[in-house]
Amino acid sequence: MTVTKNSLSMLFLAVSVCVSVVGQEHTGPPAPAMAGSTSTENRWHKFWNQVELHRKRVNVWPEPFAQHDRELVRGPFRQMADNGWKNQNTFTDYLFDPSSNELTIAGQAKLYHVLTQIPPHRRQVYVLEATTQEETAARLASVYRTIAQIAPQTPPCTVMTTKIAPRGGEGWYMYEVDEAYRTSFTDPLRTRLSSSCGSATQGGYGNSNSNHDATSGSGAGSGNGGNN
Repeated sequence: MTVTKNSLSMLFLAVSVCVSVVGQEHTGPPAPAMAGSTSTENRWHKFWNQVELHRKRVNVWPEPFAQHDRELVRGPFRQMADNGWKNQNTFTDYLFDPSSNELTIAGQAKLYHVLTQIPPHRRQVYVLEATTQEETAARLASVYRTIAQIAPQTPPCTVMTTKIAPRGGEGWYMYEVDEAYRTSFTDPLRTRLSSSCGSATQGGYGNSNSNHDATSGSGAGSGNGGNN
C-alpha cells in the first residue's frame, strides 16, 4: 500500500480536528463542579461552627440564661427598697405649718438628717402636695430655703412632689403609742426572780423531806436493832 504525501497530510488534519473537538467538549463542566465543592465546604464549616457554639453553651451553663432570672427576682426587691426610701424622705402635712406652709422645727430636723446622714445616692426629698398649687409652691420654696441654709456648699439635692401620703402621724401620737406598747410589757427581771425563787423553795422543801425520811429510817433501824 502506497502512502502519499497528500494522504498523510489529510490524516494529520483529521486527527487535529478530533482532538480540538474533544478538548472543547471537556472545557465547560469544571465550573459547576467547583461551585458544588464550595457549597459542600461551606455546609461543613457551618456544621462545625454550630457544634462549637453548643459546646461553649454547655460548658458555661446556666450562666448566660440565669442572668435574666436573677434580674426578675431582684427587680421587686429593688422596687421595694426604692419605695421604702421614698416613704422615709417624704415630708407630710405634719412637718409644715398649717398657716404659712413653712417647715416646722421637726421638718427642719428631718431635712438636716436627710442632707447629712442618708447616703448621697438616696438624698431625694419628696414633698406631699397640699390642697392648692399655691400652698404646694410655698412648701417647695420653704424646703429650698432650708436646704440652702443647712448645706450651702453641697450640690442641691432633688426635690419632688408626691401625692402618696406615707403611713404615720404627729409626734405626740407616736410617742403615746410607743409608751403604751412599752408599759404593756412585764418586768423581765421581776418575772425571772420570782420564778427562780419559787423553784428554789420547792427544791428546799424536797430536800428537807428527804432528809427527814432518811433520819427517820435510820432511827427506826437503830431501834429495831436494839430490840433485836
